[in-house]
Amino acid sequence: MAALGIAGAAVQCFGGAAVFANNYDANKPVYYGNNTTMAPVDGTWLQFATAAGAPIGGAFGLTEPGFFDSGFFEVPGAADNADVTFILQGWKGAAGSTYASASEKVEATISQKAGANPGAPTPPTPTVLAMPDNFVIQVPEPSTVALALLGGAALLLRRRK
Repeated sequence: MAALGIAGAAVQCFGGAAVFANNYDANKPVYYGNNTTMAPVDGTWLQFATAAGAPIGGAFGLTEPGFFDSGFFEVPGAADNADVTFILQGWKGAAGSTYASASEKVEATISQKAGANPGAPTPPTPTVLAMPDNFVIQVPEPSTVALALLGGAALLLRRRK
């Protein structure tokens, strides 16, 4: 348990509703920009949060393009083997960036049955993360106003000739 506490920022080892913090088991990668490009390791961050939006552990990165493994986490206030709801947030940004400050981000609410972490000496039995389909960190689309200004500028430049 001590090794798990050191290895993953999202890990808690105090007993409660436990879920694996990886998308390998579900084989559902994180995508970037579309549904065909796996998110790159550099600059891609994820974090679990309660249904109310409070962080569960710290942000963590990908272990390889599209995939992450941060041990397991516990949903605060939920009992062993309970039905739980939590949020998975993903974003592109520099180290230390946050979901709230990112312009390229995605969020999914996940409801599933959790496993257990009864505490020592009994080992934890987290459940597989019910990773959502098509978890895509979207590149923001230009606003209508920005496109209108760009079109207007093009018309003005053409008119000058």
